[in-house]
Amino acid sequence: MRFILSLGNLVHTDDRKTFSALLKIGAIKQEDIPVLLPAVAPIIEAYKKGSIQSDFFYACMKTIIDPEDLISTPAWLKTCWNAMVEIDGPRAENLREFLRSGEHSLYLISNTNPWHFEKLGGRNFLHSLGILDDHIFIAHELPGPRSYGSGLTHMPNRSTPRRNFNLPQQTRS
Repeated sequence: MRFILSLGNLVHTDDRKTFSALLKIGAIKQEDIPVLLPAVAPIIEAYKKGSIQSDFFYACMKTIIDPEDLISTPAWLKTCWNAMVEIDGPRAENLREFLRSGEHSLYLISNTNPWHFEKLGGRNFLHSLGILDDHIFIAHELPGPRSYGSGLTHMPNRSTPRRNFNLPQQTRS
C-alpha cells in the first residue's frame, strides 16, 4: 500500500524559539517585536515553505532586523532560524517501525526550506527512517513551482487511490 506523508508530520516548529534566539544574541529587542513581526511574517512564511531561496531570505531578514550591520554573517540568522524546528522522536520511530516491514511504500513531500532540512539531517535522516530516495520530494530541490503540487506531479501512478493517516500526537509537558 502507498502512503503520502508531509515532513511537517514529523517535526515541531515554534516561531517563538527563533525570536527568543534573536533576543538572546541581541539582534532584536523585546519592544521591537510588535513592529518587526508584521514586516517579517510574509518573508518567514515564504521561506518556511521553500518558495524563496536562502540568500534572498537572509538579505530580507538582515535588512529588516539588522539594518545597522551589527551582526554581519548568515550564520547568526541560520542558528536563530533553526531554533524553531525539532524532530518529533516518537513519531519518527513509529514511522520507522511502520516502514520496516516492507509492506508499505511511503512518499514524502515537503515544502520545507533548505536550512530546516539541513538541520533535520536532510536525506540521511529520511533514509534512516526507511524512506527511499526516489520517494522523497522536497520542494526547494524540484524544478518549477515550489509547492506540494510540484512534488505530487513527480510521483508515479498519481491515479492510485490515496489514504491519509495520522501518526499519534506527542503530548507536551
